[in-house]
Amino acid sequence: MAKKINFTKDENNELNKFIKIIIILLLIFGVIAIFTIKLSNKNNKDDDKVVTINYDKTLIGNMFNHNEDDYYVIIYDFQDENATNIKEIVSNYKSSENYKKIYEADLSEGLNAKYKGTTNKEAKTLDEIKVSEIALIHLVNKQIVEYVDNLDEIKTILQ
Repeated sequence: MAKKINFTKDENNELNKFIKIIIILLLIFGVIAIFTIKLSNKNNKDDDKVVTINYDKTLIGNMFNHNEDDYYVIIYDFQDENATNIKEIVSNYKSSENYKKIYEADLSEGLNAKYKGTTNKEAKTLDEIKVSEIALIHLVNKQIVEYVDNLDEIKTILQ
């Protein structure tokens, strides 16, 4: 015959408290698990996005660090009213037969802000470069050989 175990009220209260604590802990862990799963699923959706690298864009501070021996860097504000016109000039130049590599630098980008100022056509080093609106800089063997800040002259060079 099975023995019946009798609990006193104190023991019964402690058992109820223990069960309540276990239930609360399970609920807390369950909520944390649900949030973790939802957040990880949200992050996985971002992994499906295609990342493209544009090798034609540069920072002004990196303009002397490219591998080519002879290339241009055109610096202008990508948000400027002339930006579409400049992009078209550059695009047409790139589609020509024997073009030199050309990099574009956005003057409005935060890391390029320190180069905005009164144009210095005599610039030979990075620290001396200042651009007011637009500049086409021709580099040969990491040296500035030409600095043009007139849109009409730039169009002529890039034809």
